[in-house]
Amino acid sequence: MAKPPKKIEHPQKEQLSQDDIFALEIAKRVSSIVGRDKAPQVTAQVVALISERFSGPIAHPRHLREYEDISPGAADRIIRMAEEALNHQKRMEEMSLVG
Repeated sequence: MAKPPKKIEHPQKEQLSQDDIFALEIAKRVSSIVGRDKAPQVTAQVVALISERFSGPIAHPRHLREYEDISPGAADRIIRMAEEALNHQKRMEEMSLVG
């Protein structure tokens, strides 16, 4: 007698990142338009286009510009805050190495 096919287990939503949840939702919506075979390619293109990845000690340059537009001087304050935080971190590391 043949074994029944294994049940494919999908990760729980709690285990997925926001980006993964976002990509799954896009795939679900575009598959009805472009078909299931092309949905992954379309999803990848959409995610690449709209999810801009930026990491660093300060905000993305575009976001800094928007802060500056809303509140003149804000970009400088944000950059200064990041510099002060970095200097503080360096001082703490130096202190822990010394004593």
